[in-house]
Amino acid sequence: MITTILQHDLTRPIFVTGNNNPGVVRKSLLYGVTTEQMDRLVEGFESCSQYMRFTCRGGARLMTQGDERSPSSWYATRSDKHGLQWGDAPPYSRMCSCATNGTCLHNRMCNCDSGEDATDEGVNPYAQLLPVTGLFLGGTTKTSSIEVEIGPLICNRRVSFESVTFSDRNVRLTGVRSLTSRTFDLWLQAKFAHPHMSIFAWESVDSLHWLHLYVQDGKIVGEIVNGGETAQVVTESIYNDGRWHSIYWEADSHGMRLKVDGKLAETNATLILPNAHQWTIGSRTERGLSGFAGVIRSVHLCGEELTLSTIARRDYDKGIHIGDEGYCREGLCKNGGACIDKYDGYSCDCARTPFGGADCSKEYSMYVPSGSNLQIPWQNPAHTNTCHRIAIQTMANNVSVVRSKALFADSTFNMSVNPSGHLTLSVYDGFFFNHKNTEKRWNLSDNILHDIAFCASETSFNLTVDGEPSIHFEGNWTFFQNFNVWTFLDRNYTGCVSRLQVGSSFPLKNPKAARLKHSGKIRFGSCSMDIM
Repeated sequence: MITTILQHDLTRPIFVTGNNNPGVVRKSLLYGVTTEQMDRLVEGFESCSQYMRFTCRGGARLMTQGDERSPSSWYATRSDKHGLQWGDAPPYSRMCSCATNGTCLHNRMCNCDSGEDATDEGVNPYAQLLPVTGLFLGGTTKTSSIEVEIGPLICNRRVSFESVTFSDRNVRLTGVRSLTSRTFDLWLQAKFAHPHMSIFAWESVDSLHWLHLYVQDGKIVGEIVNGGETAQVVTESIYNDGRWHSIYWEADSHGMRLKVDGKLAETNATLILPNAHQWTIGSRTERGLSGFAGVIRSVHLCGEELTLSTIARRDYDKGIHIGDEGYCREGLCKNGGACIDKYDGYSCDCARTPFGGADCSKEYSMYVPSGSNLQIPWQNPAHTNTCHRIAIQTMANNVSVVRSKALFADSTFNMSVNPSGHLTLSVYDGFFFNHKNTEKRWNLSDNILHDIAFCASETSFNLTVDGEPSIHFEGNWTFFQNFNVWTFLDRNYTGCVSRLQVGSSFPLKNPKAARLKHSGKIRFGSCSMDIM
């Protein structure tokens, strides 16, 4: 939540005593902004508030001074009206916060109308009364006093900055504003994933002339149509990546400039801006799925904030939501696939997994009969990574599962299944150390699929079996990145293999890119044990 705090120059409470008539002690509170700026500030937030404290001693009163029982002190609002309430009491009610919950001394409307030494305080939540721009204090004598404290103006949830999510490309938000100047500019922030859609349009009354900001092939286009002439400015980069982008579009009689994330595209031409009337965020036609799907915020049209969240709350549409509310949820994409939010739907990116399919649940497997050969004779350097994975299903034992070596070093790696069906690891770093270990908790020759993953780092080596921690070595394992020759499943192996990952490549999913070579009666596809 965005919070803005505006301080004034009354840094300490003001103390008043002595013979003073009501309201004669005056103090202006200066905030360093103009009245117009103050109006725009307060109106630009969903809520604003200000702390107020009035402490009385010696019989001083607040709302019932003298025989007239009129206020002794009050404050001025930004519209120069008298604020005749204190704290969160209703506007102009001549009450204090304690009256709203029945806790005032002697059942008065304010504690400081009881004649006792007391305090009335609270937080004023009424934007029309804020901020306090002046104090009019008095009603004291030589034996009585008052002390007044006013806190800073605090505003929350800036409505122009508040995100609005469009989850239906047939919905829109609209408003009316005339283009009266010779210069047009639009500034907004948005994120989206679709490569084609409309973001913003500003049309004439007859809908024959317009300014239009849209996405085409992932690029952002600013277009002006007027008098039968069309002018466009197009970005070079593609922006439908689901990330936030800052977009500024400007046009005048000399041309157009479109800046996205600081990168400028421009066109120089003599332009006549159309007499625009109605602006639209989203679909121009409310059909055809041509509108916006994504999140948008901080929209400023010709310097004026478009408070989309306020409009969305007033004219609620089921395809428009306040906040950054995407479509992706946990579990939509399986096996580590990344959910790509399109806001009116989603897709799964399985590129960094050994799986495929719409939800990354598709297995890429291979049946490997005895006598087969499966290897990567030289790994693509671009695929070098120190994390690897293989899943096997077999009844064979005393076979190698993964062997690797470095073309330009002496380091070796061998992961095998011993005669007892247990996983055995033997690693030589090429210099001094041999690492050996056997995992006896699992029988890998039990004709059940077992998923083996291992990663090496500067500090350790870690291997898991079926997601459970298994073999662990401490030490510097950076030599692991030198391995670039890989051999899988020796000639005595019979069974299935799947989920193969070698660094950042997936040989069963994309054999050509991974440089996978194979021979024998290998069968790609289903890896059912019925084949065996």
